[in-house]
Amino acid sequence: VYCDFEITSNYMLNEMDYVPYLVSGSFTISHSSKLTTIKYPNKIGGDIILSYLYIESIGDMDKSDCCHGDLKLISLSKLKSLYGIPSEIGDCFDIESCIKLESLEYFPQDIKGSIIISNTAITSLKGCPSEVFDFKIDNNRELRSLEYCPVVIKGFLIIYNTFLNTFKYFPKRIDSGCNIYLRHANGINNFPEKITTQINRLEADGILDFINDMNEYGIWNSDGTFNKGRFQIFINDIKNGSLK
Repeated sequence: VYCDFEITSNYMLNEMDYVPYLVSGSFTISHSSKLTTIKYPNKIGGDIILSYLYIESIGDMDKSDCCHGDLKLISLSKLKSLYGIPSEIGDCFDIESCIKLESLEYFPQDIKGSIIISNTAITSLKGCPSEVFDFKIDNNRELRSLEYCPVVIKGFLIIYNTFLNTFKYFPKRIDSGCNIYLRHANGINNFPEKITTQINRLEADGILDFINDMNEYGIWNSDGTFNKGRFQIFINDIKNGSLK
């Protein structure tokens, strides 16, 4: 029985030939470049942190009694799938700098804490649970839409450095507000620069009002693309002070 179990900066280790049966605290495997497969204790009571590894898969994490705390997947540069992750996580779920991860298939559906998805290659939020606490997406350069985003966010919605081109699929409920900073990339999408500039300078409450107003004006087509005609009506009403 271990309180915490940690393997870090072991650059010669290529196989985990031993793991304890029970870890009551956290389980950390980090900076071990030759390690390609992770073995897990039968039970882990605290956080699980996998960072700076070259593993291509999570392994059999879902066969252990674990994820009672945070689950952090940090700088797993060869990871392509979330297969093997348990469906329930006791606290926060962080995916950061997993640059080859293109899909959220097998994403846990019961997460008690916050979710962070940062610096991945995902093109869709398909797989996310419908209800979460805080939800942060940051620097996912291939993501263009919030389709499949959680419908209910009980905390904050945070979107940074993202090339979105529609807000058609904005969450229906956000309890604590949101903070959004968008990037506009000419030639990559048709998201109006006027909207990007406006949203980037608004405070949380103003962002929600602005996006809700846009959606009420129907400036997105049924497929989520931008309707220039409806947008111009929206802008004219703002200028004239006759916003609905």
